[in-house]
Amino acid sequence: SDGTRKRGMLERFLPLLGISSNEQFAQTIIRRLADRSRDEGRLADTVLLYNLAERYNTVLNVLGKQLGELLYTHGGSNSNADNIGDAYGLDDVEGVARAVLEHYKQREHIARVLDDRAVTTCNTLLTIVDFLNCHRRGAYEEALEMIERTQLLPLGGDVSLASQHAERVRSLDDSITRNFSLILLAAMDTLSRLYAGLRESPFMDAVKQANLQTLRRKARSLMVFAGMIQFRMPSDTYAKLNRMDVFMN
Repeated sequence: SDGTRKRGMLERFLPLLGISSNEQFAQTIIRRLADRSRDEGRLADTVLLYNLAERYNTVLNVLGKQLGELLYTHGGSNSNADNIGDAYGLDDVEGVARAVLEHYKQREHIARVLDDRAVTTCNTLLTIVDFLNCHRRGAYEEALEMIERTQLLPLGGDVSLASQHAERVRSLDDSITRNFSLILLAAMDTLSRLYAGLRESPFMDAVKQANLQTLRRKARSLMVFAGMIQFRMPSDTYAKLNRMDVFMN
């Protein structure tokens, strides 16, 4: 339970297999089994075996790829479920990813060898899942807070920062960038619904006007950003974003 691998029965007979060290054992047997499990889509076995082989960054890369794939396949699908995982089985991957990250974080000998990019990618994908779940159940203020936390989108209201965010897209993992259409549409819909709710409130004062203006600036920044990365998204995404932006202006 502390992340240390114990010698098994097979390891007592390594010389008979022509294997002279634990490293060679991990390379020859465990990693090949892990590769096969990965290719066959057996997530739990894949994570366990790569972990036993002490390939911790590979574990994170596998989890990141799986999270990104499931979001791309099902994240934008219609469902009555409030939680993406409830509807499409994402819970298993999400739960494993959260547990693995926490496990690694608590063990210094593992944490110090982790690749920052792999850790950041997994954490960002999990926050995207949280954002989409909040959006699905109508918790729009919480959803906005979640997507702002990722720092993927220029939601500070400063249009001039859109180009910096667009430049950063190039350095992001494919598991994130392939989901930008989904993320942008949900983010704009979040802003649009917050705007509509605020505009329909019975009171009109300076605070309300300021909040409406803030939401419009965020939407405008998103549109500028989306225009800069159109080539990375389906052709109809920008048109959908534009319709929501027009509603707010």
